[in-house]
Amino acid sequence: MKKIVLIIAITVAGSTILTSCKQEIKMSIEAPVKSYAGFKKDISVAD
Repeated sequence: MKKIVLIIAITVAGSTILTSCKQEIKMSIEAPVKSYAGFKKDISVAD
């Protein structure tokens, strides 16, 4: 019985970590993309 509980706990913890990692990765990808888009917009306004 203990083994099943342990497996469930590890699975839940693993999926939680994966979800937070995905959000971190998404943020770290989106931030440069957004700043680049804003940068390009500034250049086109300057023209």
